[in-house]
Amino acid sequence: MTRYDRYSAFYHVAKAGSFSKAAQGLYMTQPALSHAVKKLEEELGCRLFVRLARGVSLTPEGQALFDHVGQAYAWIDRGERMVSAMQTLSRGEIRIGSSETLCRHFLLPQLARFHQEHPLIALHVLNGTSRQTLEWLQHGRIDFGLVNLPLPDRGIQIDPGPSLHDCFVIADSNKLAVESPLSLDQLSQLPIICLESGSVSRDHLDSFFRAHGLLLTPEIELGDLDLVIEFAKSGLGIGVAAREFLMPELAQGSLHQLLTEPPMPSRSIGLIRSQHMDASLAAQAFIHQWHWESPEISPRHLAPVGMDR
Repeated sequence: MTRYDRYSAFYHVAKAGSFSKAAQGLYMTQPALSHAVKKLEEELGCRLFVRLARGVSLTPEGQALFDHVGQAYAWIDRGERMVSAMQTLSRGEIRIGSSETLCRHFLLPQLARFHQEHPLIALHVLNGTSRQTLEWLQHGRIDFGLVNLPLPDRGIQIDPGPSLHDCFVIADSNKLAVESPLSLDQLSQLPIICLESGSVSRDHLDSFFRAHGLLLTPEIELGDLDLVIEFAKSGLGIGVAAREFLMPELAQGSLHQLLTEPPMPSRSIGLIRSQHMDASLAAQAFIHQWHWESPEISPRHLAPVGMDR
């Protein structure tokens, strides 16, 4: 018998007040149960039970031990109930990593629906760049992440999502000053407003210019996509952002898309999860019902400021 088995034998005998009743409840023989308690008494160097005409009672040392062992069993019972609740999705947690822009437009609507169905599931969202999200996943800090692609795929599973179409936009007040379509050489001479270096989105933009023998030197570099859009709307230069996140401005006419020749190729986003570590049961259920859909774009002035990398 293991040490845990001996404490289990002691606990159930103390709770039942009888070796025979405890043996029946544990589906053990009474001699085996008596032997387990005797071994525990030998290890502790004291008697734990006093035998009575009918059953047993605890010695003072036995009562002190039972008070602590009883608490341990209460925690074990609580843990078992928690596991059972997690399996039925009435308890549990989901840990997610994402940029704030992808979180706002793709993740938030689905989190809201999931929360309505499972209000007791705790939701933890870490906001950071796509590379930070990948690092969090590899270190087990999150169950899955939403990222801009491409990213190194070693040890991760990628569920590809929709394409994003980066474009160049200019404020209504400046639209007559620039004619389109523009060659990339012409575009590179104009004041460009874009995300700062180090983001996957910015890497895509730089690679586009390098592929055509040009080096992009932006006029303004920012750490937040909403700021890029607001700066462009203020007439400070030509903004670069995914057209999917510009729908309010393009529809209202506060920004206008500039055509380029050649146009910038599309890029993808995706959901990433580990190939080596299982996500929580709640996260697995969330991923199972996940489906990509068109982003729900709110007016820019209502959207919280955050990074998009």
